This record gives sequence, C-alpha cells and structure tokens, in this order.
Amino acid sequence: MNAEAWRDREVRGLHVGSGLSLPVGALNTDIEGIAVPGSGQSTPTEPLVAIDVAGEKRRYFLQHDARQPFPLAPGSFDWVFAEHFVEHVPRRDAVRFLQEARRLVSKKGGVLRITTPDLSKYVDGYRDAVFLPICKAPHASTKHTAVASLPSSLGKA
Repeated sequence: MNAEAWRDREVRGLHVGSGLSLPVGALNTDIEGIAVPGSGQSTPTEPLVAIDVAGEKRRYFLQHDARQPFPLAPGSFDWVFAEHFVEHVPRRDAVRFLQEARRLVSKKGGVLRITTPDLSKYVDGYRDAVFLPICKAPHASTKHTAVASLPSSLGKA
C-alpha cells in the first residue's frame, strides 16, 4: 500500500515491535504473529491483517522482521516508533532499521521515536543486589571501582 492508502485508513505511523500493544492510527508490526480477537485463529494466516474490536476503530498489524526492508512505499508515514527494539539487534541491523525508518517517514518534520531501557537503572540494581555485600569485605573498593568503571571499559559505540 502507498502513503495515500494508509492515510485513507487513518493510519499515520509505524509501530515497530508492537507485541500485543496495537494502538489505533498505527501499522503495528512484530516479528511474531498475534492472535486475532474473535477469529478463532492463534495467529493470522496473512502477514497483514485488519483487526476489528467491537466499539473501537480498526487496528492494523503486519507480521514482519524489522531487520529487513518493509514492503511499504517510501514516505508512507508521519512517524515511526520503536520501543525496546534496537537494543536486541546487532548494530548493522539497527543501522539498516534507522535507514529504513527514514525512508518510510513522509515529510520534513516527521518523527522517529526510539526508546531503550535505562541501562544505568539495571546496572545500579545489579550492583546494589550483588556487589553491595562485597563492598563490606576487605579490598571492596577495588571491586567496586571495577563496577563503577564499567561504562568506560566498554569502549566507544
């Protein structure tokens, strides 16, 4: 479908890695299929499906591996949103995805929104749970320094 066809369906954006979160107004995509409510099927038989939920606007889902080019026309969307996706793919695939997202955003001023987990939150939680007891042991400062310097030891991205 081209950009005009999506606009006619009131679809303005591409939601990558949607899982079961299927907002209205987006073409929701995930590598895994989804169960279509009321269809009696565990996954759709076609890669692109329209989902009707009683009393709500139609939702669209495309089963697709976002590491590959999307079968969509350039400029199809006003925005692309990927939540907790890019940190799960190799760097080269992440770069290709960003290039593809740029191809799919329709206009100057279009939006590409990418969210990732806050790594420091997880590192702090791990350090507090695992290393805090060690810090009370002799030579704890050496072990704690090694953890504290972890980001710099990873090198440049």
